[in-house]
Amino acid sequence: MGESLLLLGIDGLDLYFIEEHRSELPNLSSLLDKGKAGLLDSILPPVTLPAWGCAFTGRRSEDFGHFDMHNLNDFKYEFKAKDRSEFSEKGFWKYTNQKMAILD
Repeated sequence: MGESLLLLGIDGLDLYFIEEHRSELPNLSSLLDKGKAGLLDSILPPVTLPAWGCAFTGRRSEDFGHFDMHNLNDFKYEFKAKDRSEFSEKGFWKYTNQKMAILD
């Protein structure tokens, strides 16, 4: 069987926090010992929806027009929360024949 890949992204969790509390987080500590870890610097400020969109597509938020978590209805001045269904760009998983699960 081929190599496996686990891409674990935990929104809002600081890698420095994990490093400081490794003894209290044995499962995450084990993953860090066996793999690689790094900071996600996809966009600034790191707003959830566009940050993950950039990470998964490799494109800038300017390319797909998502800069925050809301759509503003120009006529009613109401906000509607965005979700991943509003992304038309392909994520990296669309370019591989490998089986994978995406947990969000």
